Amino acid sequence: LPLRHSLPSLPLLRLFISFFPSPPLPPPPPRPNHSANQLLLLLPTTTTTTTSTPPPTPITTTHNEMFHEYRDLGEEGLGDFGNDRDNRGPFTFEFVVKDFINIQQAKIISDMYADGRYKWQLIVFPQGVCSDNEDVSIYVGVAHSETLPQNWARECTFKLSIVNQLDPRKTITRDGSHVFREVESDRGFSYASDRKLHELVLNPKEGFLHGANMSDLTIRCTVQVIYDTTESDDEDEVVVGYNYSSKAMTQCVGLENQGATCYLNSLMQSLFHIPELRRQVYAIETPETGRSITRSVQQLFYFLQTSDVACETTDLTESFGWTSSDSFIQHDVQELLRILMENLENKMKGTLNAGMFADLFRGELSNYLKCVNVDYSSSRIEEFYDVSLNVTDCPTLTAAFEKFCEEEVLDGENQYKTEEFGFQDTKKGIQFATLPPILHVHLKRFEIDYLSHNLSFKKVNDKQSFPTELSLDHLLSEDADRSVPQLFHLHGVLVHSGSVNSGHYYAFLRISMDPQWYRFDDDIVTKVSLKKAVTDNFGGSHDWRAGQKSNSAYMLIYLRDTEREHLLAPVDIQ
Repeated sequence: LPLRHSLPSLPLLRLFISFFPSPPLPPPPPRPNHSANQLLLLLPTTTTTTTSTPPPTPITTTHNEMFHEYRDLGEEGLGDFGNDRDNRGPFTFEFVVKDFINIQQAKIISDMYADGRYKWQLIVFPQGVCSDNEDVSIYVGVAHSETLPQNWARECTFKLSIVNQLDPRKTITRDGSHVFREVESDRGFSYASDRKLHELVLNPKEGFLHGANMSDLTIRCTVQVIYDTTESDDEDEVVVGYNYSSKAMTQCVGLENQGATCYLNSLMQSLFHIPELRRQVYAIETPETGRSITRSVQQLFYFLQTSDVACETTDLTESFGWTSSDSFIQHDVQELLRILMENLENKMKGTLNAGMFADLFRGELSNYLKCVNVDYSSSRIEEFYDVSLNVTDCPTLTAAFEKFCEEEVLDGENQYKTEEFGFQDTKKGIQFATLPPILHVHLKRFEIDYLSHNLSFKKVNDKQSFPTELSLDHLLSEDADRSVPQLFHLHGVLVHSGSVNSGHYYAFLRISMDPQWYRFDDDIVTKVSLKKAVTDNFGGSHDWRAGQKSNSAYMLIYLRDTEREHLLAPVDIQ
């Protein structure tokens, strides 16, 4: 697997979690501008009756002995939790599901568990929430959210664990982050692997079951509140409620999440909001019938431009040949971008717009060799559609570019062998021969952990700052065309929040020459400040609490200054 991949996609490595909202705890009031599939997002698209079926009644305290019990795991963080943001600590509790192996209910909702004024609930689907998925699905939700102030929101990190009673090292833990709010008051995971988690948990020899009859299952939850809008002094804070309309507030609409397609949503929004690219996509000739990737992209762009509510991506994923199960797996964003660009570019061959995508996205690298002691040099041109840069040991994006182009000396046993002069000390490096008007920078937030026993992936949460204006003239090759200044403006920040095993993707984008930034988080679009779009996604430590942020930029989009106005010129839908 190439190291440039942001996430593993091979079956052997598909042990990561797809985050999505579960059915709301109480039935929500009517919300005309939000898709009904929010209620049971993971059910197959053929299911049409879920919105009329109320969720099962939560198990009350009188049934605790039959089904579950709570166990507090410590006094740390108790009391007036959350009033002093500097003193916030993680809040951990356990939920013991009684007689788990014999439970017939599709969904179990726990009682409320409170720590100060923050109240939580766990939701467990013993057989999962998808018809072809028999794995356990677990969610943590805000209890009694209907009693909270209007337009409340609470940003949290959390961990959900299925506890192994025999060997704590085998405890299955998935973590992530989420902005709990009126619209999405819960978050959780479904486990996807070659060996079904349900079968693993039900095997008494594995150590997950316990109790007198070896039939109970313990689920541990840890929640860390990072930010609470009820404490916010930010006058520009936008909080999403049931009546929120993205179109009315931002003139943009979001994309529905099919289960774990948040990475696809953020990518498609980033492409759509470069109007020149949209123009070129509309211009591609496609058959009026049948399904193709190109036609699906055209239709999706059209709906994003004309719809008043969030759009679906089902046609697009089906054109990829994906099944419903593929929609629950986070594929590699960088590879998906390349596949889309290749497909669209191939469709334009032989037309008047042939080569247009290459003109927008393709650059060239010059890989050079230059001998130190003799007159010998050579170079090889390599095309690229994105630049992959290290995050580790690179505190700034400029430092990452410098490292990417860092010159290496081949000497000693590593001398380069020339045909004319034999082995020679040689300088080896990379320079940019050309840079594209639209520059995609992929930050290597996911790396193989060579210290792990199974060479698993890890997420790099180190801080790496990136500028809103980026100059790359000094990294051009000697024979590069320098008539066009290589000054770029930041246009998009694609963010991953969570760990290598689980997480959520969303995008911060500018949609015109206007300096206003927008957050595209699946079906919700909001206006945000420059700080929230840029500075808050450098990674590193939180300003007011110990530990690293789980949210950080993994892809940046820069537009060259000389073409920027043309690239962002509005598209006439006619």
